[in-house]
Amino acid sequence: EWQPAYEFYTKAIASNPHEATFYSNRSACLLNLERFQEALDDAVIVKALRPDWSKSFYRLSMARLSLERYEDAAMAAWEGLQLDPRNKELKGLLQTCVQQGREHYQKQKAGN
Repeated sequence: EWQPAYEFYTKAIASNPHEATFYSNRSACLLNLERFQEALDDAVIVKALRPDWSKSFYRLSMARLSLERYEDAAMAAWEGLQLDPRNKELKGLLQTCVQQGREHYQKQKAGN
């Protein structure tokens, strides 16, 4: 399901490399394919093309969270909320980033 969508958006990007939506959707596909670094790479492009779009920050946060970069993920979600303060997805994502970051820190602390 995700691989054909990934291929579709890759072709769409080839035909219009300045359309942020294509990169955003391909980033979502890559996340679901567990190709997290590539998802982050596309999310960075989305932000460069549309720095005023809260979805750019959502994609960044999701990719960073998948890479266990909790602080970076939380910062991206927070930046997105500065653009769209009522965005429930970003609010929930920010809470998830903070919670998972805390849990990760506590596990590391307990292991030392």
